[in-house]
This record gives sequence, structure tokens and C-alpha cells, in this order.
Amino acid sequence: MRIQVLNLFKKRKKYSSIAVFGMAVLLNSSMIKAQQADPIIQSELEKLVNEDKLLNEDISSWKISSEHKSSLSGIHHIYFNQAYNGIEIKGTESSIHKMPSGEILVKHNSFVREMARHIRNAGSPTISAEDAIQAVVR
Repeated sequence: MRIQVLNLFKKRKKYSSIAVFGMAVLLNSSMIKAQQADPIIQSELEKLVNEDKLLNEDISSWKISSEHKSSLSGIHHIYFNQAYNGIEIKGTESSIHKMPSGEILVKHNSFVREMARHIRNAGSPTISAEDAIQAVVR
């Protein structure tokens, strides 16, 4: 009985080690993909600044919402949003679709020009955390 328990423990330990290793590989590969996507996005946004469609402030903050590479076509699909003070802005969903050759197949931009001008009360919060909770509870 004791040998069976020890063998079961060894198997669990082995499988948990495999699971931890698998998670590490997945996290590392997604970080590598994001690092590859960052310069692609930044380069395309800078082109929009050069064409006077956006301002430098408009492209200073953005977040990748998702990305993947098609196993069938090899196209790298990158989806991202404009952000303000680290908060993603709804309605600014944009995308870049890059061919395996490096050529941009298609891109869509929904960033808002002069975003800061459209934000009200962008400084410090006008309501305390406690007051916000009380407002929700009521």
C-alpha cells in the first residue's frame, strides 16, 4: 500500500512539473509574440502621424487586445486599442494583418485624433473610492 501511494505521489509530481513547464512555454511564447507585434503596431501608427491623421499623443498609449498567427495561411493577426492613462478606449479597436513575407495585407485604424481633448475629468478622480462603492450599493 505504501509503495502504491509513493508511486502515485511521484506520478503527480511528474505531471505537475510537466504542467508548470507547459505553462512557462505558453507564457514565454505569448510574450515573444507581443514583442514582435509592438514594433509593427508602432511603425504603422507613426505612419499615421507622418500623414497628419493622428498626433504623437494619440499613439503614445495602446494595448494589444489579441493576436494570433493562422496555421493555415501564416498571416499574423494583431488587434489593439488606443489607451488613455493605461485604460483601453472602447470604439478604437484597430487591427493589422501581416503576411508571412512581412508585407502588411490589410490594416484598420479606429484611433481618435486628439483623444486627450475628448476626455473629461482626466486628472484626479472626482469621487472617492468609498463614495463610488456607496453609489453602487444604493
